Amino acid sequence: IAFGMGGSLFLLTQHLQFVLGYGPLEAGLRIAPLAVSVVVLNLVGIGAWVLPKIGTPLTIAIGMGLLSAGLAVIAVFGSASYTGMVSGLVVMGIGIALATPAMANALMSAIPREKAGVGAAVNGTLGEFGNGLGVATLGAVLNSRFAALVPGAVGAASLPSVLAEADTAA
Repeated sequence: IAFGMGGSLFLLTQHLQFVLGYGPLEAGLRIAPLAVSVVVLNLVGIGAWVLPKIGTPLTIAIGMGLLSAGLAVIAVFGSASYTGMVSGLVVMGIGIALATPAMANALMSAIPREKAGVGAAVNGTLGEFGNGLGVATLGAVLNSRFAALVPGAVGAASLPSVLAEADTAA
């Protein structure tokens, strides 16, 4: 979850700023439906309600499926406007609100009570590692696309050609 969420949020803010033309603050605020849906659903206790009914593995699978579905909705409907992105962000939030408590429950129930602090630390560390890995991986993909497209787009406007033109004009 952390890999997908961290990497996709990085790319979404880039898309909002550089493709759709929003400023940094506006782009950050437009990601808020994801956070709001996660917070509201966790306060309501949706994960705690679903988990005992269908079990940990199925709860995690449904949450991951919803996270993936939200990313697919954003990919299909969110590229041209912000309106398509909102529904994908909310679906992602629902998936995160289901899967995250179930994963924490699975980890914490698998270790002895006296090692609960270690388990929580490992859970938090792995989450941060996933976020960082997601940003690094998807950032590298984005960078490779830029590197492939920019030289062709810049073309004759590159610095050496501008300097050559300036030299011939002088």
